[in-house]
Amino acid sequence: MCTMIEKENRIRQIIMDYEDNKISADSTLTELNKLSTKSIDNEWLSSYWNSIGLDTFVKILSTDDIDDWKTIDKARAIALIVEILDNITDDAIIERNSVALEKRYSKPTGTVISWVFSESNNDPNKLYDRLNTNTTLAL
Repeated sequence: MCTMIEKENRIRQIIMDYEDNKISADSTLTELNKLSTKSIDNEWLSSYWNSIGLDTFVKILSTDDIDDWKTIDKARAIALIVEILDNITDDAIIERNSVALEKRYSKPTGTVISWVFSESNNDPNKLYDRLNTNTTLAL
């Protein structure tokens, strides 16, 4: 197993080789999908630069998902929310934590980010309370 820095360097090199036409898109996707826990498709690979830079893209692909999201309790949820708030410019941490929280509390994708950014909500306890509120409609 390689370190986080080695993983980032390997992913960065693969992307740079792809962008320099040294390897095909198919080979690039195969290699990136071996290294990353994220599912990378041709569209994301060829257009990531429209919204983020190479360093951010590499960090997102290098940051492992939270696999034990089903076991997130209140204390850990608040810790993950605090980590988001403390790293408000780190897309990889924001994505990793918000995806895990949204899975755990059955919220639609983008909910946590919306609450933090659109509503300028920076109180971890209030954010947790919103996550923990059941908003599912029974039909």
